[in-house]
Amino acid sequence: MLHLSLFLLLFCCCNAHGSTQSLTFALPFEDVSSIKIYGKRFSSFYESVFSPINRDVKFVYYPSKRSLQIADSGVIDGEAARLAGLLEYGMVQNLIRIEPPITEVQTRVFGETNHPPIKDWQALAKMGGRVGLQRGMVIWAARARKHGVKLVELNRIGQGLDLLVAKRIDYLIAAGGITEKVIHAKNQGDKVEALGTLDLDNIHLWLHKKHQDLIPQVEKQIRRLKLIQKNIPLSD
Repeated sequence: MLHLSLFLLLFCCCNAHGSTQSLTFALPFEDVSSIKIYGKRFSSFYESVFSPINRDVKFVYYPSKRSLQIADSGVIDGEAARLAGLLEYGMVQNLIRIEPPITEVQTRVFGETNHPPIKDWQALAKMGGRVGLQRGMVIWAARARKHGVKLVELNRIGQGLDLLVAKRIDYLIAAGGITEKVIHAKNQGDKVEALGTLDLDNIHLWLHKKHQDLIPQVEKQIRRLKLIQKNIPLSD
């Protein structure tokens, strides 16, 4: 019996030491088309990042604001895609930005087809009108307020596109490539289009501080992937 107990103890210890740990990250995607297309791209990229350091990666999908709150709370392990400026605006307490960025995103303004182009935040502010923005897009909201843009809060991008078509808002601020995919999925391309690009922003992985010991390894793997030009395309 003693020999059996010792064997089981050694087996469990060895198995625990060699097992792959799992990390869960939030992604601020709601629309089915965005999850279907970009969820796979993020999954493939992060598998390449974390597999060499013996970690499995899982994703949960939430509205943008809720995604940030849950990641910062420590209930999960971080957020997989968020703009660099969270620290500048004091939006998080417990998340650590990982360098280098994993990709970039074009911040675009959308409106009715055949509308005159809008080249920057100042031009958008001069247009006046009601500008839709998804809840939780804290950096874009701060920039909009800085320039005097009047915002209407949205629950999701698809809702904003529907409101544009119904003429209940005049413009929509959203990520370029992802939103254009949603427009295509909703067959709204004859009614809504991108009117201009307001910003080009870097997107980072954000790890909860409880995993700060992993940061050097994670950053090393991201740099390795950047060297071989592996990225997460968000502009198509």
